[in-house]
Amino acid sequence: SLEYLHSDYQIFVGDHLYITGDKKGQPCDRDEDAKEGECDFIVMGKYYFVIIEVKKNRADLDDAKLQASRTEKLILGISKMLGSVVPKILKFAAFPYEKRSCVGRITKVDIESDDSFSSWWKTNVTEEISKDQQSPVSFEETENVLFALWANKNNICEKNICLLGRNIRDIDAKLKTAIITLERRKGERDDNSNPGVVEAPPEVRDYVGIKYLTADQDKTLKSEEKLLWINGPAGSGKTVVMCGKILQLALSDEKNKIVVFTFAGKGNNANLYQTALSEAGVMCETYSCKKYTSIVSDEINDIKEHYQVVIVTIDMYLGIGVSRLFRELVISQTDSSVFIDDIQAVIFSYIIMGTKRIFRELLNDLIKLSAAHHVWVVCDVAQRVLYTDSKHLLQLNALLEKELLNVPRVTLPKNLRNTQDISSVLSVVRGVCTDMVGCEFGYIFPKQEDGHFIRGPLTKIHVLENDDYTLIKDVLINEFKIMLKGDDLDYSDIGILFNTIDITEPFIVKTLSSEGYDTNKISICRNYEIFSSEWPAVIVLHEVRVDSFLWDISELYLAISRARVKCSVVLYNRGKINYSGDIHGLLDLLEPIAHVIRH
Repeated sequence: SLEYLHSDYQIFVGDHLYITGDKKGQPCDRDEDAKEGECDFIVMGKYYFVIIEVKKNRADLDDAKLQASRTEKLILGISKMLGSVVPKILKFAAFPYEKRSCVGRITKVDIESDDSFSSWWKTNVTEEISKDQQSPVSFEETENVLFALWANKNNICEKNICLLGRNIRDIDAKLKTAIITLERRKGERDDNSNPGVVEAPPEVRDYVGIKYLTADQDKTLKSEEKLLWINGPAGSGKTVVMCGKILQLALSDEKNKIVVFTFAGKGNNANLYQTALSEAGVMCETYSCKKYTSIVSDEINDIKEHYQVVIVTIDMYLGIGVSRLFRELVISQTDSSVFIDDIQAVIFSYIIMGTKRIFRELLNDLIKLSAAHHVWVVCDVAQRVLYTDSKHLLQLNALLEKELLNVPRVTLPKNLRNTQDISSVLSVVRGVCTDMVGCEFGYIFPKQEDGHFIRGPLTKIHVLENDDYTLIKDVLINEFKIMLKGDDLDYSDIGILFNTIDITEPFIVKTLSSEGYDTNKISICRNYEIFSSEWPAVIVLHEVRVDSFLWDISELYLAISRARVKCSVVLYNRGKINYSGDIHGLLDLLEPIAHVIRH
């Protein structure tokens, strides 16, 4: 049900205004029938809108038509404001107490069962829409505005809850609190839904803010394994599970000493651990390791004398020193449980810099340490699969399978960070990656499944045929404006990612500053800098390299996975090189589940 007081939406509709506030009889529009707007149901299909007005008896048919007409004007006005193609709109009156069927209306006989309503819908909507010979056009922006229009129960509109930013915030809040337990309704899809969802234990619910866990997460959290390697795609809840285990150990006995290793980068998980532990009243301290010195281990041990938990953040720009330093730090923790979040950063340091031997030694050290203490490791190698090819990916996967053969491992396959729409895009991209190499990546691109059924705006993909910087600027500014439409989405809620040396941070800063935006509050970074970063909304500026498609697709997978609710991608070529067949094939796969715009 949608209620709207139209004087607050002049931004959307210029020729269809209603009254101010809830004081009826004070018209401010040009229509004689000046009233507040109200609609019972708007069904938003991808390519059409269905308006349904519900009345008690047929004597109210004229009122139903009038209300449906007003709502139609609202939708058309929004489309006009956005410069969108005029959408297909169907209007119906529903009389749930009318026993006789009537063509073009909904009566009691049409809603007696799911089958009867499905039959009515097929005849009156599906078949009617199929008569349209034009190419289908998505109306995502119009849907977003409609989602964002609502008033409180007193019928007094509050602007701060009536805009797109609030819509993104609300969806993000559901994702963060893990309102993820809804299974697909009967007939929605034939594949597996999400069985076995359970209430989160108190320490996760109260201090992490997560209300429910999937069956895989719950089983992992209850694991008695001292040594455990936790694998999984972006947003599968690996950090949540590990944070839960840290809380359980810390709260069970204040003598349990714990060291948590994270890796510096925009958006690393150190703050999550610190916030949860502080909420639980656990004495914890953070330590930032920015240089390779022999006294680091001593300094950490000194902190443990006064704090139960130490959160160590290691600077990843230490070069080859990272691999040596990290192993030394692990060896020194003989009296503590060790938790390592996002070890993929170190794995690539070992492998790319030719220190595989140190990686093997590190694993042996972890195994020895786990004889007396918990040693849990979180890994998502896909977040570091950049600048490589299929040969190296196969070598990396083979190395991990060999070295971790006897290490207990679990995989959390369900994507819980992103909306179902973004998750669907990521599943397609992952599938293309594995098809190219010809094998499943158990460690690099673990299986990715829908973890929940929270829907959000479709991923938008702009396809530019060349590196027209003026057009890139225009698209960037427009997408940023759409995301910021309203006062509820802060600059800090948006991440802007890029992958080239031409479209750089200064380019993005200059573009947005020219429109008056404060770029100091916006996260702007290269793909390889983002580590565990995530934002409610993300804009990706991605240059397509036609000679390295696997490289491209890996970067794109990583960048899109950073968006929780809203993602807009800009694909462009350097020069005027035509897109490769691989890119066109990917776009063909994404078109049914994303909004692809070709410029």
